[in-house]
Amino acid sequence: SANFNKQIRENNWVLESGIRYNMKLDELIRLNGADLDFYGRNSEYYLSVVPQKKGEIDFATTGVILDCVNCAGAPVLDEKIISGSNAYDQNLNLHIGLLILTPQGSQKGKYASR
Repeated sequence: SANFNKQIRENNWVLESGIRYNMKLDELIRLNGADLDFYGRNSEYYLSVVPQKKGEIDFATTGVILDCVNCAGAPVLDEKIISGSNAYDQNLNLHIGLLILTPQGSQKGKYASR
């Protein structure tokens, strides 16, 4: 890798649910067919989508952690739980930064710990 100086392409994998890495929040809400909630700054799960089924996607088995380009100092993120549509209305540039997949047969809604 020391001699590799080319740009690495963005991951283009798409889950069966239609979720993909770097998907924008408004796209995720549309795909879900309903609003979603995520945790604010005062939670140990900051920017993680609440693991529940509220719409088409079961976020208890597909964990989504958001990332944000312009969130520094955004007061809406001081709330414990934030509505995705509210964050979008505040013009926050949120997108999927990490996906956590739960293997079949494991406890539903339990994220793995180290």
